[in-house]
Amino acid sequence: MTDSSTTSSFNSRTGLADKQGNIVSNGTIELSKNAVVNGNAQAQTIVIKDSARVTGSKTVLTQPLSFPPVVLPTGLKNLGNVDARDGQVKTVSGPASFQVENLKVGENSRLVIDNARGPVTLYVTGNVSPSKSGAIAVTDPNPEKFAIT
Repeated sequence: MTDSSTTSSFNSRTGLADKQGNIVSNGTIELSKNAVVNGNAQAQTIVIKDSARVTGSKTVLTQPLSFPPVVLPTGLKNLGNVDARDGQVKTVSGPASFQVENLKVGENSRLVIDNARGPVTLYVTGNVSPSKSGAIAVTDPNPEKFAIT
């Protein structure tokens, strides 16, 4: 994470964004410039540069965490590589589930998840790469209506 990136979460009691947003990686978490993790960070390596910070605890993993395997449902529409770049705005509309090979949101670009009519799930089989000033935005903030798996 870099520049003014932050983490947050969803409070199901209020229906609003909350300031707590933990991050976990079996690899490296690197924060730079003014990035803020509003919560805890767990990884095998944690690198903090410049004015970046973690507001909660920092835990270096001694062993990789085990995550349940992602099962790719059959019959999904494959969107291939989703790449919003050079100030583009791309929209994925629901209700639907999609397979995505790699998801990249470039500088000053936005990926809009139109989940107003129903849930959207992206099954990403490769990398998810948001840039410093890129954004993934949802039309409905209800976490039951958007997932990246």
